[in-house]
This record gives sequence, C-alpha cells and structure tokens, in this order.
Amino acid sequence: MKHFEPKLGSVFTQVKSTMLVTVWNFTGIEAACIFALRSRKMQDIIGTTMLGAFCVCLMCALISILPFGILSGAAIRNLPTPSSAGILASIYGNYSANLVRVAVVVSVVGALLAWTMLASNMFYLAAIDKTMPKMFTKINKKHVPTNALMVSSVAAQLFLIMAYFTNEVYLGMIQLATSLILLPYLLSALFAMKLVITEGKIDKLSMLKGLLAVLYGVWLVYSGGMKYLALSSVLYLIGAVFYFIARKEEKKSLFANKWEWVLFIIFGVITIVALVKWPHALLNPALLN
Repeated sequence: MKHFEPKLGSVFTQVKSTMLVTVWNFTGIEAACIFALRSRKMQDIIGTTMLGAFCVCLMCALISILPFGILSGAAIRNLPTPSSAGILASIYGNYSANLVRVAVVVSVVGALLAWTMLASNMFYLAAIDKTMPKMFTKINKKHVPTNALMVSSVAAQLFLIMAYFTNEVYLGMIQLATSLILLPYLLSALFAMKLVITEGKIDKLSMLKGLLAVLYGVWLVYSGGMKYLALSSVLYLIGAVFYFIARKEEKKSLFANKWEWVLFIIFGVITIVALVKWPHALLNPALLN
C-alpha cells in the first residue's frame, strides 16, 4: 500500500498558509494595553506584554516541535483535538490525556472571561475617544462598562451559537477574526512611522523598527489572503454604523475630508463584491478555504 504524503508546497508557501493561525496565537498579548488605564504603572504594561510574548513563543515552539520526537508525522496528523492529550497518552497513558483535557477546559473558560472583558473595554475606550456612541461610556459601581459588556457578550454568544451549528467553522472564524486585526496592525505601524518622521526625532533604531513593522504588516495582509480581507470589509461596514452615530452625537460631519469618503466608498464596493461572491461565508467562513 502506497504511503500518502500531503503536498505541502515550498517553505515560503507553508509559512504563508499558516500566518493567520500564527497571528491568532499572539492577538491576546497586546490586550495588556487595553487595560493600561487601570494600571498604576505603565512599566507593568510593558513587562506584561513582553512576558506574554515570550511565553506564547515558547509554548508554540514546544507544542509544534517536541511531538515529532515522540510520534510520526502521519500519527500526529490523525490525533483528535487537543493533540497534546494524544501525545501524552502515547507515553504515560489515558490519565495524562484526561489531565490535558481538563486543563483545556479551564483555559477556554479563562479565555472566554478574558476576551469578554477585552471586548467590553474596547467599546468603552472607543466611546471615551468619541468614536463610539456615548451609551458605551456608562459604568456601574464596580467601574464595569455595563452597556459595552452587554453588547459584546450578546455578539460573542451569537458567534458561539454559529460555531456550534456549523461544521468546521472554528478555523474559519479564527482566520476571519485575524483578518479583521491585520489592517489595524498595519495602520498602527504606519502611524508610528509617521510619528517618527514628523516629530523630527529620527534615529536609526526608531526608523528601523518602524520600517520593519510596516513591512511585516504588509506581509500579514498579503499572506492572510484577499478572500478573508474582502469578507472583513462587511464587518468593518457594520462597525461604521456605530461610528456614524458617534459623529452625529458630536454634531460633526461623517468624514473629515474627501479621502475618507473615497476609502469608505472603496470599502463599500469591496463589501458588495464579497457578499455577492461568497454569500454563505459569513455564516461559515470555512467555505472560503
């Protein structure tokens, strides 16, 4: 019987095809910045971010490399999720696998709590910045943004329900969510580069870091794929509704200049194309693969 080996392509192709999932692993690191206003010292935020980056890199490297010293590639591919449970079971038995499964449940519950807090605080901070409606600035006695928490929680529950009833949607949701992050990453890098230039304090190290950040942002957008990026424009357009409400509350025009109008029209056209070409992909992003 001939042994089947998948066609993985070149190293460049393999790296490119895994970029969205790789970036997803790091999306929670900058969450420390969202809670920066609640910190006593900004130095704590810097230390937390660097520690998070180191831990994620270490864990990803260990989980990705060490299994190949225990099982063959074919055996690893056939392991059910979580694969770490199957790897430990092959060494220490089923008790170790059950320990991993319990740890995964605890981690997922903790991640759900963390992402709920993160999403609600993003609504809250955007409302303080007057790019979201004022209703999201309301907080209770515990300093929790109640309206922001309600809206973000309802949105999260809807996505969880979609994930439950749709087959193979988890990976598609990850790729779509990561695509939504890529443009803000690139724009943040470009703005940082702009500050380096306009403030007149251009040193070689700052210029190098800004340039590398911009190039990496462009690479992420390219490697993420145009399909997911186009579908992301649908969700961006939904978010624009909240922005329009905020601008109306401030009695300001929707856009500051004609270039913003041009960008909005471009996003509108991309949204229409995405909805016409992939009408079912919003409910099941895995269909884009």
